[in-house]
Amino acid sequence: MDPKTRGVPANGAAMDWDDVRVFLAIARHGCLRAAGQALWQSQPTMARRLEGLEAMFGGTPLFDRLPEGTRLNAVGEGLIPAAEGVEQAMLAWSGGARPPRRP
Repeated sequence: MDPKTRGVPANGAAMDWDDVRVFLAIARHGCLRAAGQALWQSQPTMARRLEGLEAMFGGTPLFDRLPEGTRLNAVGEGLIPAAEGVEQAMLAWSGGARPPRRP
């Protein structure tokens, strides 16, 4: 993956905040069912959202699918810092967390 375009969807489409939430929930919970429960979504909905997200990145898988669940692969790991940054910004925007202080 080109470092200049890491984290930029291959199709140039705008990323939805819910896509970021789905990605982080799956990464944190390690399976679609538990991630879906955390977001009040069904497992099939989570699978569809993940497929759509991966399609935005040119069909590149972000997780390894295992019998016991999912595990971030190298591409998915590379997206975590940006996704967590978006999460922090959205929490700050919505009043869920304090924004970092500027020096």
